[in-house]
Amino acid sequence: MEKSYFDVTDLPGSPLQSAFQPSQNQQEEDAELEKLTDFSNISIEESYSGPHIKFPLTLSTVKKMIEAFKTGQVLHAKYTLQLLHEIRNKLKLMPNISQATTSLAKQITICGDLHGKIDDLFMIFYKNGLPSTENPYIFNGDFVDRGPNSVEIALLLFSFILLYPNEVYLNRGNHEDHIMNLRYGFIKEVMSKYRKHATKVVRLFEDVFSWLPLATIIDAKILVVHGGISDKTDLTYMKNIDRHKPGGDWSLLLKPGADWSLLLKPGGDWSLLLKPGADWSLLLKPGGDWSLLLKPGGDWSLLLKPGGDWSLLLKPGGDWSLLLKPGGDCLSIVEESAIRDLRYKIIANKSTLMEEFLKYDTHKNGTITVGEWAQCMSGVLDLQIPWRSFKDKLVEVDGDGRVMYETCVDLDVIHNLTSGPSITETLYRNKTNLETIFRIMDKDNSGQISMDEFGEACKILAEHINSSISDEQVRDMAKSIDMNKDGYIDFNEFLEAFRLVDPHSGKTLVPSRPGSSRSMLKANGKTKSKENVNMV
Repeated sequence: MEKSYFDVTDLPGSPLQSAFQPSQNQQEEDAELEKLTDFSNISIEESYSGPHIKFPLTLSTVKKMIEAFKTGQVLHAKYTLQLLHEIRNKLKLMPNISQATTSLAKQITICGDLHGKIDDLFMIFYKNGLPSTENPYIFNGDFVDRGPNSVEIALLLFSFILLYPNEVYLNRGNHEDHIMNLRYGFIKEVMSKYRKHATKVVRLFEDVFSWLPLATIIDAKILVVHGGISDKTDLTYMKNIDRHKPGGDWSLLLKPGADWSLLLKPGGDWSLLLKPGADWSLLLKPGGDWSLLLKPGGDWSLLLKPGGDWSLLLKPGGDWSLLLKPGGDCLSIVEESAIRDLRYKIIANKSTLMEEFLKYDTHKNGTITVGEWAQCMSGVLDLQIPWRSFKDKLVEVDGDGRVMYETCVDLDVIHNLTSGPSITETLYRNKTNLETIFRIMDKDNSGQISMDEFGEACKILAEHINSSISDEQVRDMAKSIDMNKDGYIDFNEFLEAFRLVDPHSGKTLVPSRPGSSRSMLKANGKTKSKENVNMV
């Protein structure tokens, strides 16, 4: 049928034309994703009793989905993949910042973190009504993780966008991210619900999340964005971010003569290399030089920033000065978690620290001056910390006020100080970055590490740091991590129950640490203005 309207994208060389035509790389990515997540050959079993959906969606179909989800039914994998492909095509056309209006409805409802708790969503819909042209909504990120029904919440929100694209808005939160999903439960939920087709569903969810808009502006006055704003928030910059940009090309870094200096200097920005799509497998191939990443200048602490994590303070050059009041009680301000992480970092560098301490211990009596101890700590750890103030928390002193330096490290696990760090110490030095290491080992992105994957990664790591590790040591490490003894290491086991066993003594170096969780804050009410903004 011939178009009866003028379309500016028809003009040759039109900026709009080029904006809506995907690049060749994007076309190739789309083709590969469609192949990997193809649902055409998936059949609907006769035993399936859940909702059946067709496209374009209707409100009646979405209501049936709601009723099915209330009774605990799971949408069939074929329909789930089909729905995800539909919303992906829709999201790809959306800008980074959505524009919402209350000119028609005279009100809009903003919902905060749902985190997989579908009963909360149903309560909102019960009290406030379903989304419609007269009842617009903004869902401000963190729809998934933690709760048991993240899949169903995401599918319902995506369905309402397809139904009401001008009335329903989704912002991306920090939990709409593959690494966070590995840690906080969404991947495990998908694996348990879709089993045979889980890999396809996980891969497509990961891509869909990367296309979600970043923020929404209401009536050109109110900015809604997950995580808050600062006085440096730049909307122009936000509008132009390539929110779906894949990770950096590691192959360029692994070529002979590659310049790592910008990444390895303090403050080096690794974030661009760690987005979904970054090919970490190159690091595990011959030529992937782990030693560059593991040396003291390799700034891994910037990679991951989970809630309640003090790792930014422990990066080379980390500035503690803002936390410390001059002349005051520093330790009353610094949280215990920061002291704990600082102790971990000290132990992780015990070999180098002991070498420095021994240089100053000319009498070989196990003591040095406070100033010498502070100089060693500052030089090895490269942290801007008033070490003298922290002395009482980190080390013991004798009656003459001299530091007994061996008390700030664990003597029971110090072996062969001059032989260099062991494989255990190397892994421990990077314990705050286990998310990254987990993703490297998990080659098939299944959310679990097989025993073979774990063993292969350990052997390659040992080879690149010129250390050695036996098959028995690998098995011991794997068994200590596989807490439920199912033969696989999931992310919670890897992160929360990680035990490092010293190959010399067999003693546990690091106790498991309970996972930190961010508290959820919900506020209800309406703004007193011409338009109502409901905060849920």
